Amino acid sequence: MLFFHNKEGLNRIKAVIKSQGRNEKWVAEQLGISPTSLSNYCTFLREPPLDLLFKLAALLEVPVTDLINLDAKIPPESLKKKPGKGKDSEKTDGE
Repeated sequence: MLFFHNKEGLNRIKAVIKSQGRNEKWVAEQLGISPTSLSNYCTFLREPPLDLLFKLAALLEVPVTDLINLDAKIPPESLKKKPGKGKDSEKTDGE
């Protein structure tokens, strides 16, 4: 997911949780995920699946866009495809 690729302030999950006076343990329980998983999403170690992002927004009663910073600058190099990734890089017999 493009919006969670680095520590440049794109991920606002932790800030929104804190602004509502909630804690990560409670949020994780409500979402049915481990506190470690949520912590990883809040600290940029992992990107949350899109469906979980929508569940989180509904739980916190905020638009999904509140959980990401759409104004953050995205370095151009992060938009380039990495070689060897995706199904186009798979070799098949006869090609």
